[in-house]
Amino acid sequence: MICVAVLAVITRGFLIDRSICPDAETCAKACEYEGVDYKSLGVTTEGSALTMRLFLPNETGGYTRVSPRLYLLAEDDMNYEPIRLLNQEMSFDVDMLTLGCGLNGALYLDEMDFSGSRSETDPAGAQYGTGYCDAQCYNKTMINGVPSLNNSGACCHEMDIWEANGLATVLTPHTCSKPGPFLCTGAECGREAPGVCDKAGCGLNPYKTVGPDFYGPGKTVDTKRPFAVVTQFWTDPQTNKLSDIRRIYVQDGRSISAASPEGEAAGGGANNTATAEFCTSNKKEAFDRLGGMEAAGEALDRGMVLIFSIWNDLKTNMNWLDSGEAGPCGPDDGAPEKVLVANPSDNTIVDTATPTITNEFHSLTGIGWYGPAYRVTTCSTQFFYGKLYEQFRVKWIFVTCVVILELGSIVCASAPTSTAFIIGRAIAGCGASGIVTGVFM
Repeated sequence: MICVAVLAVITRGFLIDRSICPDAETCAKACEYEGVDYKSLGVTTEGSALTMRLFLPNETGGYTRVSPRLYLLAEDDMNYEPIRLLNQEMSFDVDMLTLGCGLNGALYLDEMDFSGSRSETDPAGAQYGTGYCDAQCYNKTMINGVPSLNNSGACCHEMDIWEANGLATVLTPHTCSKPGPFLCTGAECGREAPGVCDKAGCGLNPYKTVGPDFYGPGKTVDTKRPFAVVTQFWTDPQTNKLSDIRRIYVQDGRSISAASPEGEAAGGGANNTATAEFCTSNKKEAFDRLGGMEAAGEALDRGMVLIFSIWNDLKTNMNWLDSGEAGPCGPDDGAPEKVLVANPSDNTIVDTATPTITNEFHSLTGIGWYGPAYRVTTCSTQFFYGKLYEQFRVKWIFVTCVVILELGSIVCASAPTSTAFIIGRAIAGCGASGIVTGVFM
């Protein structure tokens, strides 16, 4: 288990103002960094647990997308912690209950410079979250300590150990043409040759490689409950080169993989392992062209930076992760407007507030209904509202549902007992159901 010592928050990119930044040297002198408040970016910690929120309530009564990304900082508070996993394993616990279709809670490694590309032109360094790169070669404000003024991309090897929600997950190594971080320009930053990094990667998705009954709510790996994720990076004993990447889950004291009895019952076999043969047989041509499993292992041996993030895909609805052959979600289930309606903060806020609510009512008997009361009425009344919207004016039904939601919220806020709070949650769920249905009418 790798313990989080200190975290550095990413410095967000911005558009270059040429009047301030006519050249790299002048731009570097004109730019400043400042720290940020973790909580304002949806990041909280309690003991050894890290919680990250995609949306936070704002002053207008709505929600703001914050989508935080964190890096593991070394104990010197100056540099990123070098993570070297060749012939090692990584284990961590996750709770995917509140992450639905279109969301991605990610833990991954990038071959970033451990100093955060600290330089004379960019002295901030890792403690300010600088130096980001990955196999997607995105344009960044500062690349290798120099302001990016020519639309360059920041490239480096990437090992996506955990990209997941409660419905689907994928483990994906991405290779690049040389050790990172480095710059790309023009066609070098693209997906096809002469692209210098493999953007698609060689993904191991159990929905596709094992079967639809292996991972998800109530399935072999039950995402309604916490579990441990173990990833092993095996080497060939003769060459000491990376030979395969294996995934194991541990839940309720049971070790579960595609090759375990539980995995085989779900349709698996030996499909819990990414190997060179697996990638070649699945036609991962860019991965192989850029060094394949051997290059991925060399990056692991040199050392990479551990990164945490939660995000939703504004362009592709996260279909590559959880839709079609990748998962059970529909192609539009991850659309940004649906993700916001379905996952703004209700589950996350109630889950966070449960200890306080329980203490207020001095009761544990109703704790299991605080979340389900809302979700049950939300789901069970959607067809009813569909019929209402067909028969009556959409505007008035929608406004009525808003009133019902607010009424439920008032009941919750003024509830003298746990039972009254649960009733308020159920009423709010009825209103939310009508709002969700009305959005798409």
